[in-house]
Amino acid sequence: MKLQTPCPAIEFDAQTINGKPIKLSDYKGKALILSFFRDTARPLRNRRVFELTRNYKLWKKNGVEVVVIFAESHKEVRDFFSKHTRPFPVVADPELKLYEKYGLERMIGDSKVSPLLKSPTFFDKVFKGERARLNHGGRIMPADFLIDVEGNIVDSWYGKNELDHMPLERLEVFVMAMRVAMGKKMLAFAS
Repeated sequence: MKLQTPCPAIEFDAQTINGKPIKLSDYKGKALILSFFRDTARPLRNRRVFELTRNYKLWKKNGVEVVVIFAESHKEVRDFFSKHTRPFPVVADPELKLYEKYGLERMIGDSKVSPLLKSPTFFDKVFKGERARLNHGGRIMPADFLIDVEGNIVDSWYGKNELDHMPLERLEVFVMAMRVAMGKKMLAFAS
């Protein structure tokens, strides 16, 4: 079920493709762009990763961090990013645990898959370990979540197709709003 914003961000506990533990609470007091992707297989689909990379340095200066998540195995994602390293954490979620927590739905054709079919154990039992192939065939759509310094999701975007991410301009407005919020916080602290 899609999250209705604004709402508290959902804690997660995962590992980056480099084996480093990562959780939402690591970003307490910082703003965060949390971006979900389908897979690394098609560069056009991952144009957003390149946009995030290009803007990351400026966004980080303005107090906004980035975490990206892919619905593939650690090996697949690590292999892809070994050639194209990123300055922000990259997470592989082949079990789709984070996708489920954040309300992303798998699509087959034009219809949503029932919650039973979202279950990784269902795929393991029925398709005997071919879940990774079916994740891609099941068309997991991308999504973006903007989390403020208080840990609330203030904006979300559930993609309608494989290329559909939150418009970059909307991310930039968020970054500027967080810069202003952080500035006010610093002024209040100094007083």
